[in-house]
Amino acid sequence: MDLVITDPISEDYIQYHDLVTQPHIQKEFHNFRGQKLSETKNEIDYWVKNHGETLPHFLRFLKLTNDSDAGYWDASNSIIIGFIANLSAGPVEESHSGFNSLINFGISEEFQGQGIMTTALNMTMQRLLEMEFNISTAFVKPHNRASARVLEKCGYDIVRESPLGTSYAKALKINLDYYRESFGLD
Repeated sequence: MDLVITDPISEDYIQYHDLVTQPHIQKEFHNFRGQKLSETKNEIDYWVKNHGETLPHFLRFLKLTNDSDAGYWDASNSIIIGFIANLSAGPVEESHSGFNSLINFGISEEFQGQGIMTTALNMTMQRLLEMEFNISTAFVKPHNRASARVLEKCGYDIVRESPLGTSYAKALKINLDYYRESFGLD
């Protein structure tokens, strides 16, 4: 099967809900705890309705398909196995990361450890470059070594550490000397 990364479509909400109700996803993303199917549908409807108008924020799905040339992937020809989003940081994440916008990602437990998220994040970084992003940032809780490894494999730098987690940044379209100086990197 091939990996495709897609914008949400309305009918994605059931598969997305199945993903975000997995215990390991809920452990990392408190906002999904107790989320009802109707709330997931409302979230997807928001992203579909506001497509292209929410930048720099976005939600994209990782889907496996047997038809990567289809151009349109729904439940009939693909399955959602993960997500990548660039979202506003919550108050805790912002105060500890130092950033107001963060890359978030999650993948179904069945597909962890196969390099899929690393591939997907690298594909997303290419898209961010095309969209003229200067920098990409993330925040990882101390127990989440898998996400830290994904970020490190994708070239993110550790720029700040706190008891609640580690902040990462990746230079995209920014002067590298300015980037390194700003974060005290060698």
